Parts: sequence; structure tokens; C-alpha cells
Amino acid sequence: MTVLPLDYEHCIGIHLPEPCPDRTVIHWYPTYSPYERVRVRAYTCHCAPLIYELCQIGGQRFIRRTRKNGRTPIREETFRGSTLRTQLLWDSLLTGNAR
Repeated sequence: MTVLPLDYEHCIGIHLPEPCPDRTVIHWYPTYSPYERVRVRAYTCHCAPLIYELCQIGGQRFIRRTRKNGRTPIREETFRGSTLRTQLLWDSLLTGNAR
């Protein structure tokens, strides 16, 4: 069951469902470069402690994860790959089949 914040009606992002028990494990890596110009194609709600963004740079896509950790957020990302491969991973994340 997804726990929603009290002011849920004011949220504009996607809220993720609880992960499935046999979900795919996503491998996360340190952010490549914080100075790259990245286009964010989709994102989850910023009210959650974990925020996910579907990003594109050039002809490649990847998923960026931001963990709220006090004052300093921790950013990590997935592999950079084709649009189709990353979209399938993004869809798995949104349905609870990956984390």
C-alpha cells in the first residue's frame, strides 16, 4: 500500500507503489557529472524521500535517483543506454517491479 502525504491533492508528481517482493534490483552509480545539461523527461513526486527522474542527454537516457539526506541530497544514476531499454526500466520502476 502506498503511503501518501496529507496534502496529496497538492502533489504534482507520480507516487510509486510499494515494491513487489520479486522486483528487479537496479544498480546505481555516482552521478557522472553535475555540470551536464540534462533534460528531465518525467519525475516522481518530490514529497517522497526518494525522487526518481527519467533523464536524457544527447541520444541516451538514464534514471537519476535523489535521496534526501539532511541538507545534502545524494544523487545516483543508472547506466546510460538506449531510449527503449531505459523506458522499460522506468516503467518497471513506476509499477513497483524494480527498485
